[in-house]
Amino acid sequence: MTSFGAVTGQPFEPTVNPRRPGDPARIVAAGDLAARDLDWKLRHSIDDMVASAWNAAPHRRSRRSQPVVSQTAKPSLRQAPSLTE
Repeated sequence: MTSFGAVTGQPFEPTVNPRRPGDPARIVAAGDLAARDLDWKLRHSIDDMVASAWNAAPHRRSRRSQPVVSQTAKPSLRQAPSLTE
């Protein structure tokens, strides 16, 4: 949630509601166990992933605006051309 606000510049305040039946008690997003157990390596930061999803979102296609570029983006990550240009 912190990355979303930082990368997009959009204010973001989550709404916390009671869990629904079947919801997990908590969700942890960390690649440490996958790296250890599956020989998996993280290639993109959370900021990179947020920027990529934000730039691909349909709401961005409906208006002209500058793409978001993560400060940690690797050179291999390129901004896709806008569908409105």
